[in-house]
Amino acid sequence: MRKILASTSALVSIALLLGAGQAAAQAKKEGPIQIGIGGYFYGYFVGVSQDDNGPTATQGAQPGYGVRNYAIFRKSRIQFDGLTNLDNGVKVGVRVQLRGEANSTDQIDQSFLFFDTAFGRFELGKTTSAPNKMFYGAPTPIPGMGANSPDFLPFAVPGQYNAGTNWASSPSAFINYGVNADKDEKVTYFSPRIAGFQFGASFTPTSCKVGSPANGVNVCGIGTAYGLKNVTGKQDQVLELGANYVNSFGPVDASIYVGYGHGSLDANTSTNTFRNQDQYGVGGALVWAGFTLGAAYRYNNMGIRQGSTTLGNLPDQQQDWQVGLSYAWDQWTVGAQYQHTAARVKTATGTKAGTDTLDGYSAGVNYLLGPGITLVGGIQYFDLGSYTNLPQNQNKAWNYVVGTKLEF
Repeated sequence: MRKILASTSALVSIALLLGAGQAAAQAKKEGPIQIGIGGYFYGYFVGVSQDDNGPTATQGAQPGYGVRNYAIFRKSRIQFDGLTNLDNGVKVGVRVQLRGEANSTDQIDQSFLFFDTAFGRFELGKTTSAPNKMFYGAPTPIPGMGANSPDFLPFAVPGQYNAGTNWASSPSAFINYGVNADKDEKVTYFSPRIAGFQFGASFTPTSCKVGSPANGVNVCGIGTAYGLKNVTGKQDQVLELGANYVNSFGPVDASIYVGYGHGSLDANTSTNTFRNQDQYGVGGALVWAGFTLGAAYRYNNMGIRQGSTTLGNLPDQQQDWQVGLSYAWDQWTVGAQYQHTAARVKTATGTKAGTDTLDGYSAGVNYLLGPGITLVGGIQYFDLGSYTNLPQNQNKAWNYVVGTKLEF
């Protein structure tokens, strides 16, 4: 497979080089790539009611102990998009996405270039993978706070502020690898859509990003730490495949998605704690007369075979699934979503210790105040269960959300 990928990359490079002279002339005729600015900003005021009992002589404190029960949550991105159209029909462009909040390790969220051709789209750089971009699943009633790798989990996660562990506290329906979800340096190909079908593939050499962070720990390059081989527990040479089908059947719009990812383990421990990481997922949605019904499922073996005498009990698989329904009319959209995460935990000897779980329920109302301006209100309930039955590893929380999302 690696030889095939290398050969394919070489062919693409040769084709681009052969057309460089003609493309340069066309670019001169049209002028340089023009840059436009866009992005989004959403912010919420959130109140939380959660388990907050203090420690006892025999048990630790519940996750919400000593934690403030209200906060402001926000996320923003400034997006710079560049595009030029060549006379031969090829579109060439770039995208650089800047975080609006301070981040000491990675201020740039995405940065990649692309070529759109009659043979498909080619991307290179720091961005999400093919199956991530081709995903279809349940509608999210509260933007940024749904089942698909939420930006915010307002309640206190076990171990976040007080001692505790719960392996189901990071829900996701996306296929993810790397030190920052899956936004690592990669090359991606998307096929043209034919009869409703489209296919995509991404290859990530190693979990790293060019020029980030400043200390060089996760910087890409042959001479850097993340260019090294035989790093224990690290997943490299990640191949991710995606496909979807989009079509209309009378008044019904339908979409179906499948995704798969495989990472190759660099090096293992003497007790074989780790393994190659495999993930797969399916999803889809139906839209009819203002209603949207969607669902998705993901399996992830976590790249772990069993627990460790030094690392403790570890999850050797995680399953996530979601279902959601929304209805839109005029400027209004209402919706509800349910999500479930189950993380099976293994001991150092390979026996099953138990399963950590997360069940989440969300309901939200969105009102389109004007172009790109949406007012949001919602309520959520989360139940984190632990196989240990210890209070520091579990939490029950109600979230009350009000805020806005701006798109520009």
